[in-house]
Amino acid sequence: IEKLFYTYSDRVSAEMQRSFSEETNKELINRFEHIGNNIPGMIYQYKLLPDGSSCFPYVSNGIKNIYGLTPDQVKQNASAAFQVIHPDDIERVTLSIQNSAKNLDQWQDNYRVNLPSGEVIWVEGSATPELHKDGSILWYGFIQNITKRKEADRQNNYRVLLRSRVTSRKRQTKRLQSRQTNRERRHDIQRRIQNGKTSN
Repeated sequence: IEKLFYTYSDRVSAEMQRSFSEETNKELINRFEHIGNNIPGMIYQYKLLPDGSSCFPYVSNGIKNIYGLTPDQVKQNASAAFQVIHPDDIERVTLSIQNSAKNLDQWQDNYRVNLPSGEVIWVEGSATPELHKDGSILWYGFIQNITKRKEADRQNNYRVLLRSRVTSRKRQTKRLQSRQTNRERRHDIQRRIQNGKTSN
């Protein structure tokens, strides 16, 4: 009876630990999702399988603002996310992911996205890869909208270029004025010399 008691006790203890573990995991997941859904941008897991297919096992609701998609649209297949990347950037982005997978280096890139609304935005992503035993690679990453920063950089670059052109034009004008002044001085000297010869 004592043996049966301890066996039953162990089972109850194990069941309680399992239940506690499940509740703890659920609580942690809920907290993580709450944090993810309140961060500008998207937190995600991106999985590349040995056969070349890929998916987002987890992605926050921020994907709506980054790719114009819902988490369910990319949970089993990531192709929908790649389809909205700007045609001029998709090849470079794909290559950067392949290089990250090959070397298990951190992935970083910025590129344009064509949102379903017609708006084109700039995004910047960073993720750390992890190789799994089945040959798949799982990235843990974050992507954010950097359109305002890109626009600010563009305007700043334009101001720098404009300032450079103005400075260059001023220098050119100053050189021309200096040459003109030198020519006038030479002419003045020549006149004086000529006048001196005439008076003699």
